[in-house]
Amino acid sequence: MNASTQAAVGSGSWQSAVAVGSGHCYCRLLLPTAVILVLIVSGSVAQEKKEAAKEEALLANDRLLPTDPRDKVHPSQRYKLYKFKMVAGATYTIDMIRHGNFDPYLRLEDSKGKELARDDDSGGNLNARITFKAPATDTYRIFATTLSEAQGDYTLRVWPMGVTLEPGSVRMEGRRQEVEDIVIMPDDMAIMNFSGGGNEGGHGYEEYRFNILNQSATESHRVTLTIPQGNMPIPRTGHFLRSIKRTVEVGPKSSVSLTLFQPDLPLAYNSASAEVAIDGRVKRDGIGVSLARDRGVHNYGRTPASPEILRKILTTEDGNVLGNNAFKSVVGKPAVVGGYSRFGSVSGDYRGLRYVYSRQDRFFSSATAMPSWNKDWLSYSGYEGMVLASDKFQAAPPEVQAAIRQYVENGGSLVLIGDASVPKSWGEAKDLGNGLTAYYLGFGQCLLTAEKDINKWEPEQWFPITQMWAQSAQPWNQVLSPTDANRRFPIVENLRIPVRGMFIVMLLFAFLIGPLNIRILTRKKRRIWLLWTVPSISLVACLALAGYMFFSEGWTGQVRSEGLTILDENVQRANSVGWLGIYSPITPGDGMHMSYDTELTPHLRQDPSYYRRTGTPRTIDWTDDQHLDSGWVTARIPAHFLVRTGQKRLERVLVQKETDGSLTMVNALEVKIGKFWLADTEGRIYTAADVAGGAKAALKRTNDKAKGAPDALRQAYAKDWLGLVDALTTRPEDFLRPNCYIALVDNSPFLEEGLRNAGVRKGRGVVYGIRKLP
Repeated sequence: MNASTQAAVGSGSWQSAVAVGSGHCYCRLLLPTAVILVLIVSGSVAQEKKEAAKEEALLANDRLLPTDPRDKVHPSQRYKLYKFKMVAGATYTIDMIRHGNFDPYLRLEDSKGKELARDDDSGGNLNARITFKAPATDTYRIFATTLSEAQGDYTLRVWPMGVTLEPGSVRMEGRRQEVEDIVIMPDDMAIMNFSGGGNEGGHGYEEYRFNILNQSATESHRVTLTIPQGNMPIPRTGHFLRSIKRTVEVGPKSSVSLTLFQPDLPLAYNSASAEVAIDGRVKRDGIGVSLARDRGVHNYGRTPASPEILRKILTTEDGNVLGNNAFKSVVGKPAVVGGYSRFGSVSGDYRGLRYVYSRQDRFFSSATAMPSWNKDWLSYSGYEGMVLASDKFQAAPPEVQAAIRQYVENGGSLVLIGDASVPKSWGEAKDLGNGLTAYYLGFGQCLLTAEKDINKWEPEQWFPITQMWAQSAQPWNQVLSPTDANRRFPIVENLRIPVRGMFIVMLLFAFLIGPLNIRILTRKKRRIWLLWTVPSISLVACLALAGYMFFSEGWTGQVRSEGLTILDENVQRANSVGWLGIYSPITPGDGMHMSYDTELTPHLRQDPSYYRRTGTPRTIDWTDDQHLDSGWVTARIPAHFLVRTGQKRLERVLVQKETDGSLTMVNALEVKIGKFWLADTEGRIYTAADVAGGAKAALKRTNDKAKGAPDALRQAYAKDWLGLVDALTTRPEDFLRPNCYIALVDNSPFLEEGLRNAGVRKGRGVVYGIRKLP
């Protein structure tokens, strides 16, 4: 190789080296630049998705009118158009729920006018539903129309499936109240607003839910909603609710969901509106809402021996869990059409056996997806049962699952269809045969079946299910009139008007104001003084009469309660049912206060003679607690309630094994235990008596053995609640199971009293404890 060649090679090597070196240099510069660009692009994409997600749901309460445009597919029908942006790959549920006598119909088009879907009755009960997976991000066109000539009110709801929405991401249109910065819209698709109402009876609480949006970027507002709107003194027969209200604080650029509950009493007025007050200023126009009418009707003139009330069963939002439109009509099986059971009785032969099924059940498919179900068990308290697909229940938010569990613990019924993984805290499983497995939670029952096809269920499977629903409905037949309730559960012994004392005071008053007063003033020639002596003597007489009454009864109220509490130490929950009675010599100015976890059913079954009289108005404020404000407790008139409640509680009874092998117990229930029975791991029963709160006592073994069935408490729940204390303490062995105990206590700490500053508290309670094993 010559010098020139070497020089050329050397030159090329140097250039290559420079090229390689500069390449590394470029890589060092381009790599972070590329990363930055990727982050910027992904950030912009994420921001774009975030911007697109700002309006991921639509809720519209609206009305079809004769002036609306005509639909091109059904030219004889009117429609309203909604434009909604959907994200590619996301699945949306579009519902049109009727509030009138018409047949909703939905059509879906893309932005270019191409029809993509249509539906008539998939929502059950003639309601329309479209489930749609968006092929592309686009602003789609939703046509809300009908198949009939009639028009009316409806709710349109577009909701992304499996998405947790951020506050303020629900677009509200149609019938709403918009004042200054506040937008208020009723969620007519809340679960309980479709529980039926009417004259079909029922129990529990009715739910009203509102969505409130504060559009201000800087100011908070206090919003008060009152149902119903109006303060006109319209007379109403029987007992009724004058108003239900709640106040919430809504921060800047945020939204809240406000819930009101209506007990089993009718509303005062026929108004279909809620009153709105913002920052204390009542607005002239209310907001339209679908109200449950004629609640409490099943209590009028009905005795405990009457036929059972209509049982209401809640299902999931798609309705498919119950076969959607119809069950297979087989003798002995319920026939369901559009989510409703047929009524009447059917009997016939099946495999050589005779079956009779009385169809008193009515099914309601929830118009709300389970992720949006309420987290308060009171929303479900009006249902005798729930029928849910296991996968939907397990996919529901933990708060919703907890509310449903609390509903079951307080006496509800749950049917899970499909394979389900049940927590150990649900208790011991019981095989009922025919593919059914039962769990008993508190006072309720849960049935599991792996057979997903309802049409394949046989009468042997339907019988325990319908029997379970009947047990959940049975306690509400014990609602009595005020007079009968006080006769069964007197709060004050010998409650009567002090006729003798009042007669003596009135006789003395008549003598003083008449003959004696006139005789004295005549002798003194001061008869003109009658102008002040007569009022003075009258005042003294009134004070004496009031003083006599307060001396005989006192100033403070009296409370009496009696019931049963299941205290499960494994999950630290106490579920109670029982009776509550309140008596006050003067009307309490603060009314009654209960927690958000308590359901109250007043003993206000009215006989026909009383029903014709003017009723008593009552009010409830749900702002800070369940405040039964006015009308519930009046002077010298006893008030009685059925009570169901579930609470998180830490009280317990500690059982210890001493070195000599004997058993002792420590009372950590914070109240004195009058009698105590314990069943050990082997079912042997031990007893103790008169154990003060915090005290320790030795347990004495008996010859009895626990023989309580898993459903013993469930069976007791379906009977008279006033007999529970005597039933469990007379024969405790019939209810005790291994590792459980029964404690008889006075003034149970688990039953709320309601009346603050009560002077006298009395009552009995039974605590059924389920011990936590090591």
